[in-house]
Amino acid sequence: MTLTDCDSQDQVTKLTKKYSNDVSSDLYRQLLAFRACADSFIQKAKYPQDILNVIMSLEMSVCFPDVVTAYTIFLTLPVIVASNEPSFSKLKLLMTYLRAAMSHDRLSYLGILSIERYYF
Repeated sequence: MTLTDCDSQDQVTKLTKKYSNDVSSDLYRQLLAFRACADSFIQKAKYPQDILNVIMSLEMSVCFPDVVTAYTIFLTLPVIVASNEPSFSKLKLLMTYLRAAMSHDRLSYLGILSIERYYF
């Protein structure tokens, strides 16, 4: 999928609506221009942070301020997968402490209650 696809433009429009205080509606045009200027850097970059570093080191942020803001937003979004870790460690503590003293069903219900209390 390339940046010129209709789907890409729709995704950029959603991003500009969600972050309207930070990114202007000119983001799509800036992304196209940035891609035309820095395609070789984009192809060599392994991580999005590498692209942002190139923009900053070449002082392209003046030409593409919304691209810099969009990359910054992307790089600061929290990783959702890590939010499940506390519930597993709580379950492990419960199982270690109560393993011998209660039945499997009761232990399962306590684990579910602990997880639900953490998220709600």
